[in-house]
Amino acid sequence: GEPEEAVDYRTYCRRDAAAQDRFWEALQDGGVRIVPEGTWFVSAAHTEEDVARTLETVERALAQV
Repeated sequence: GEPEEAVDYRTYCRRDAAAQDRFWEALQDGGVRIVPEGTWFVSAAHTEEDVARTLETVERALAQV
């Protein structure tokens, strides 16, 4: 079925954890590191190219999952 929007802890616990793991692995393989909590950090040290490369990696990772 359609994925449920995670709006609280209970709906988050019903997520497809295996798909989330595959997504994180694909990001890591593409050189994008996120912490297990799913937090993303952007700073002034990141260039426009860094952001664009990250977004491309996210698109590829989502396509794989």
